[in-house]
Amino acid sequence: MKRGIFQSILVLALCLAFSGTALAFGVTDKDDPFASGKWLIGLSSGLDFGMGTDTYEPDEGDDVDTDVMNFNFGAAGGYFVLPGWEIGPVFRYDYERVTDEDDNITGASAYLFGIQTGYYYATPVPVHPFINLELGYAGRSTSFEPDEGDETSNSAGGLGLRPSVGAAFFFTDKIALTPALYYDYRSLSGSDDTSGDDMDYDATETRFGFQIGLIGVI
Repeated sequence: MKRGIFQSILVLALCLAFSGTALAFGVTDKDDPFASGKWLIGLSSGLDFGMGTDTYEPDEGDDVDTDVMNFNFGAAGGYFVLPGWEIGPVFRYDYERVTDEDDNITGASAYLFGIQTGYYYATPVPVHPFINLELGYAGRSTSFEPDEGDETSNSAGGLGLRPSVGAAFFFTDKIALTPALYYDYRSLSGSDDTSGDDMDYDATETRFGFQIGLIGVI
């Protein structure tokens, strides 16, 4: 499954690279919407939709895999240090809440903050392929509220990595819609007090999905 996801992203990235490079020959510096010295402001809203798997690995006991669907919100800024290539900060947040058939509630909030960098291929038309990579510290907090009994919680932190490929569709001179495919990977370590005693654990989260966002280039 993971191998197929990586292959799909790689093929799409290569297609975008070749198509963008071919079309970019018709773009002059004057017409380049991603000229060096410009600033980028980006938002991706709750329209983000992801599917994936979380693997919970306690120090003692068996691993547990859980299928997950989630929505999230992200914000990023960037400065074009070279034509088409920008770099800047990124922040991402998502929240999940699940109620099972026994009325037990599980809620989880996760975040990532770090740096992002992207390359936008300027074309003669207002549609521009891009690739992007986010890298930073990822954190996650989970609470379990049983229908009867005390609430328990656990928290974890570690490395977050999120590559994406898509296209920017300009509908004004400075604002574009940016649909994209993404792969989100997080490797976390934390502590769990669900059993009443603190227990260390490792967790791996993977997401593969589709997001829709907006960027402004000024």
